[in-house]
Parts: sequence; C-alpha cells; structure tokens
Amino acid sequence: MSDAVDGYVARHYNQRSRLGAILDPLADKLLLLSAIATLSFTGWRQQFPLWFPTLVIFRDLASIGGAFLIQHLAGSCHIQPHWTGKVATFAQIAAVLWLMLDFPFLLWPTVVAGVFTALSGFINLASGIRQVRHVG
Repeated sequence: MSDAVDGYVARHYNQRSRLGAILDPLADKLLLLSAIATLSFTGWRQQFPLWFPTLVIFRDLASIGGAFLIQHLAGSCHIQPHWTGKVATFAQIAAVLWLMLDFPFLLWPTVVAGVFTALSGFINLASGIRQVRHVG
C-alpha cells in the first residue's frame, strides 16, 4: 500500500527522478524475490519447486547484467517494459499468495508464473541483442 501511495504522490506532484525510477522497481523486485526465496527454502507446509526460484533469480540477474553489458557495448541501454514482464510479476505475486494461503495445486500458478518469467527473459534477451547489433 505504501508503494502505491508513494507512486501516486510522486506522479501527482511531478516528483520523479532518475534515481527513483531505478530504485522503486528494484525495491519491488527485491521484495518479491525475497518472498519467493523464503517460501522456497524454509519450513512452509508447501514450497516452490527448486526450478522456480532458480528461474526467477537467473532471469533477474541476466536482465541486470545484460543491461550493464549493453550500456558498456552500445553506450546506452533502452529498457522497454513488455506486457509479458508485467504478467510474469503478477503471476509471481499470485503464486506467492497461493502458497501462503495454502491453496491446493500449487504447481499450476507456479508453472504459469514460470512460463511468463521465462518468456519475458527471452524477450529481454532479444531486445538486448537488437540494441547491440544496431550499434555494430
């Protein structure tokens, strides 16, 4: 809730900064990632399968590392949000809630989140390759 209020206030009073544009989604990503890791490796009644936190962590690290690499090779990195990334985030949150509320059939929301996480990672990779090729 505080994140939504913060975003509303920033937009309403036009208080945006480049640092805030980086830190806000990073904080959101770290919060979600810590929830996934905690629910994967602690004593909850249900746990995520090992492939799920591995996929999420790898996709996020590859995206961050890829952005730095593109910045180095191309001189700038243009990150365009894609709907698959938004769906992946929503599905990850839904999977976390599903697990925490102890609903049955945890595999289904986990698979949906995993598919969209992988798909958004491949789209990010394709975008990065296009940016590097455009410079070359």
